[in-house]
Amino acid sequence: MLWTPRGDFEVAYVATSTASDVAIIYLAVLTAEAIKAKKIFFNVDGGTFPLLLSEAAELADRLRRKSGGDAGSPKTAMAARIEQHLEKAPREGLRMRLTDEEMSTLRWAIEEWLTEVGTMALPERVMDLRFGLHRAPRGPQLR
Repeated sequence: MLWTPRGDFEVAYVATSTASDVAIIYLAVLTAEAIKAKKIFFNVDGGTFPLLLSEAAELADRLRRKSGGDAGSPKTAMAARIEQHLEKAPREGLRMRLTDEEMSTLRWAIEEWLTEVGTMALPERVMDLRFGLHRAPRGPQLR
């Protein structure tokens, strides 16, 4: 836990880079109201799927690591878009509308995450988003 004049925080997620010694630390405010409000909502095929900031941060981190540093990769673009929403997350009701390519990219990233950790370790909200993405009409496929 970290104390600041603006309140107490806890580390929600730490993104690390294998290419450098840089770590990005995502902090979460320790109040019940803040915990409820701090979500990012993904709009997928008419449904809304919330992720906690820590879950969204991990998803963005996984996308960025899998992009291999390619600035033109759809994975990098999706990671950057999620990170932009993480910065705006204090605004209540923030929703992210996804293009077909973004849905394909997220679908791929969540499948990779699921393969890596298994169904018991994948957060329930991420699993719900996964199901929503699989129900959505398919656009371009990520290669």
